[in-house]
Amino acid sequence: MRRVLWLALLVACSSEPAPDPDPVPAYTPAQRAYHGVATVGRKLYVVGGSHGRDPTTVVEVFDVEAHTWSRVAALTTARDFAAVAVLDGRVHVVGGLGGGRTTLATHEIYDPKTDRWTTGPPLPTARNRLAAATVGNRLYVVGGMTSDGDAGVVEVFDASTAAWSTAAVMPTPRHGHALAAVGARLYAMGGYGGDVLATVERFDSRSGKWAAVAPMPTPRGFLATAVVGDRIYAIGGRIDGCPMERYDPLLHEWKRLGSASETRQRFGVGVVGKFIYAIGGENSAPSAIYSISRESWTPLR
Repeated sequence: MRRVLWLALLVACSSEPAPDPDPVPAYTPAQRAYHGVATVGRKLYVVGGSHGRDPTTVVEVFDVEAHTWSRVAALTTARDFAAVAVLDGRVHVVGGLGGGRTTLATHEIYDPKTDRWTTGPPLPTARNRLAAATVGNRLYVVGGMTSDGDAGVVEVFDASTAAWSTAAVMPTPRHGHALAAVGARLYAMGGYGGDVLATVERFDSRSGKWAAVAPMPTPRGFLATAVVGDRIYAIGGRIDGCPMERYDPLLHEWKRLGSASETRQRFGVGVVGKFIYAIGGENSAPSAIYSISRESWTPLR
């Protein structure tokens, strides 16, 4: 009996330990351009765009806390050059170019709580290379390109009624511009309207009127904007380098903040805390993080 126990113990002690299971590889996001980025809580949702010549339905999310990427429910309609914004905790995607380069009016709404897309009322005016931002419970969709060329049309989706209405036309028709909301006001910046623009026009949602304000120091299109505090950061664009300029709506002044080393255009940005996240872009520039306090960029790894 003792010999049997001794042999069993010897076998147990000399056995090779079971190998560790293969680690699950980290999810790597696809390189893309012409997409949109929406921030919900501390997560960045990267929506649509193109991986090459064709638009995609892929939606990926970057979790700032966990510092990880994952894939969530896909769009119903593949599209690039769409407008993406957050309204009432949901991601709204409107317009853009679909397969066959058809200009879209379709409107999709993503709920992060259920990981599901639903169809919203279509945009009254189909367009691409447009921009959107929210004020209160309303989504403002501004400018873009229609079959007739550059547009100044402004259409407003009210979350409380789930219906569209029109607002005053933007004075300068344009596409490839950026749109930022500070308080009750919207700022349309840059883009193309016959030529590359530095023009900035402000829409007051209370009065329903547009007014010209100080132009950007650097004319450009296909830029992105981010709002941190009450200041607007205009980033990159179809221009050499990645110029960074900040607008103070209270002082009506611009300040140059230098530039990043990589040219970045047709990309998307999101803001979490005091950091701006620049995701993707046409020239395959690596995603990066801009620190407001340090006024510098670092790669998003």
